[in-house]
Amino acid sequence: MDVDGAQIASIKSNLGRVLNLRAGGAAANPGLGIIDMNDGAVRSNDMIRQIAESIRGCIVMGEPRIADVRVGYIAATDEPLSLRFRITARIGKAGVESSAEFDLCLNNDRRFILS
Repeated sequence: MDVDGAQIASIKSNLGRVLNLRAGGAAANPGLGIIDMNDGAVRSNDMIRQIAESIRGCIVMGEPRIADVRVGYIAATDEPLSLRFRITARIGKAGVESSAEFDLCLNNDRRFILS
């Protein structure tokens, strides 16, 4: 028995909100949010790793219904300037567990879109 589509849709909706917060942007939870990619502290040689870790941390803090979160960079040869990540996680509901994958892309408006 798998996790139902309504729960997946709810998780995706919440992740869409959580992943578009900037660090410090949530008054109720100041630790929530993605790092500022324009920040000078983010070095270019490990920027992808830092962004992926920031995404993972944000998911872990902001979506309690999923566990074992992994975030990997997807290199897009057709769009070398795009940022794409694949999120894999375990979803559990009342003794039922399932794995899920979501693709995450930073669009031209600098917003993360889940698919």
